[in-house]
Amino acid sequence: MCHFKAHFIDKEIRFYSEEYPRPRATQHFYYDLEDLLKEKLAGKVAWSVHRPGVLMEQHIWAATNEEVSSTDGQAFNAINGPRFTWKEIWPSLGLKFGLQVPQNMFLEEFTFTKAMSDKQQVWKEIVEKKGLIETEMEDLANWAFLDILFRCPVKMLGTRDKADRFGFKLKYNTLDSILYWIDSMRDEKLVP
Repeated sequence: MCHFKAHFIDKEIRFYSEEYPRPRATQHFYYDLEDLLKEKLAGKVAWSVHRPGVLMEQHIWAATNEEVSSTDGQAFNAINGPRFTWKEIWPSLGLKFGLQVPQNMFLEEFTFTKAMSDKQQVWKEIVEKKGLIETEMEDLANWAFLDILFRCPVKMLGTRDKADRFGFKLKYNTLDSILYWIDSMRDEKLVP
């Protein structure tokens, strides 16, 4: 897991593959869940682990594919399709909302937690002005998680090579998927 003090500047790119050994020094939520499944299911039922990306259709494929689900279990990265970086995605998200992405958000000292800490009233005004469903600022995102996600010291890009080798061919452009869900959330009056 990345630490808050990590920085956004691209130093190195690592592609995370399911076959890589687990990091020893850190505790990882997904590995803990995987270990719990191994312990509790111990050969009793077929299962597999899908480490989250945005694409969820992969779960159905795995559940209905005997080569993928086994009583030993195995892990797959669940990734939409082509590799991307969030730094490439942010300008399009800004454009979608009619906003310019602040350049300071790419600086090492920027954190979402701090930047959003005093925006509760601004969000309430947006909700009222745009006729959105009443939500609290804290319901928009887990700002601390975003700080971890976007402040990794290296680019950690997952690969979906293993799922592809096993025959999962459904792919989506990540930006198209995100923009689709923004439109869906707009239709539901969750975002302006």
